[in-house]
Amino acid sequence: MKTLRVRADRDNALVVYARKGNGEPYTSDETDYIIGVDGNRAFMFDCTGLTEYWSTEQTAEKRWVKLTREVG
Repeated sequence: MKTLRVRADRDNALVVYARKGNGEPYTSDETDYIIGVDGNRAFMFDCTGLTEYWSTEQTAEKRWVKLTREVG
């Protein structure tokens, strides 16, 4: 899991930095999915070897899987 940030300088885009401790990106051989978390919401998407992933709120709803927590 990685922190999802809202970038005001990118028109409030949702951004997930996907780097390991050594600064290298995660590869698809190492992980299938990345999960970006911001407070009570989380999005999951395919790892494609990028160092950062970003999306607008509108396209995140289509391109990324929004994860919800079931309480019960």
